[in-house]
Amino acid sequence: AAGNWNTVQIGSPDASATFTHAIVRYGGNTSCCGKPQANVYNAGGWLNISDSEIATSTTYGINHESGTSTVTSADIHHQSYGVSYTGSGSLTVSSSTLRNHTSYGVSRVGTSGTLTLTGNVFTDNYTGAVLLTSGAGSSTFTSAGNSASGQPNSLNGYVVTGVPPQETWPQRDLPYIISGTVTMEANKKLTLGEGTII
Repeated sequence: AAGNWNTVQIGSPDASATFTHAIVRYGGNTSCCGKPQANVYNAGGWLNISDSEIATSTTYGINHESGTSTVTSADIHHQSYGVSYTGSGSLTVSSSTLRNHTSYGVSRVGTSGTLTLTGNVFTDNYTGAVLLTSGAGSSTFTSAGNSASGQPNSLNGYVVTGVPPQETWPQRDLPYIISGTVTMEANKKLTLGEGTII
């Protein structure tokens, strides 16, 4: 069951982990060590996951806090969040399926570092496909060729909330969906690119 063990942690800049044709399930124990409840946790090293299944964690399939994480051709399913980006560094998810999460397929908090999503399929994520808290602009977020479907009440797009920095929202492969209110602070400007859909 979810939470049977703690997490695989990549904890320093000179540490690395590679998962190829692997199955990683049932991690995210809630009682240990102050770590995020995740199957895999990158806290500053190099993480590469390809052609693998990441599933059934307590909260996160993959939690990226810092460092460099690359996820390719993965099947990520049945957690609260498939992939969570909570810090800095670089996170790339491509050609992967993110499905059947009780919250979002991908969640990003903050605007440090870079997030790249290309060619992914988001399906049956109960709340929505991608959550972008405080920043959906072109300088830190790149997307192309993604699709989202399923769950009649889910938000099948890029869900934006919070207070964004001064930035531009370009036209993307999925629509922007504003959750609640997006508030621009004094002397900040939000620019919508040609063809942008909200």
